[in-house]
Amino acid sequence: MKITKNAKKVTASKEVVANKNYQAAQRYIKCAIDALGACGKSDEFAKDRIADLSVVLFDINASTDCESCGDIKASTLTEEQKAKVWEIANSYTTSDPKSGDWDTETKAEQKEIAKALEITLAEAKQIMIDELGFEENQF
Repeated sequence: MKITKNAKKVTASKEVVANKNYQAAQRYIKCAIDALGACGKSDEFAKDRIADLSVVLFDINASTDCESCGDIKASTLTEEQKAKVWEIANSYTTSDPKSGDWDTETKAEQKEIAKALEITLAEAKQIMIDELGFEENQF
């Protein structure tokens, strides 16, 4: 019995480590996609690499059954993180654009949330949609 329990513990801990590795890989891939996206819409090489990375990201998502491996959702934020998100959001509720231009205000808020929570822009976008009520077409 002890051998079986230990074997199960070892298997479970390997799965946890693997899931954390997949989660880290997903974050790095998302960061790479964000970085390549900043190269500009006319950069064909960047577009091709984004497509390649998106396929890899999709494969990782499809092959892992781990709920924690997906994007950060507002429901998974701690109260402290939610407070920080709302603090940032409230700082953008002004009569003049905090970013200097109304056209870049949402993107600036997204970047500030990503930096404050140490997450990707895609994760910050999802939090803005889930927690703050932004619409997909606002990005």
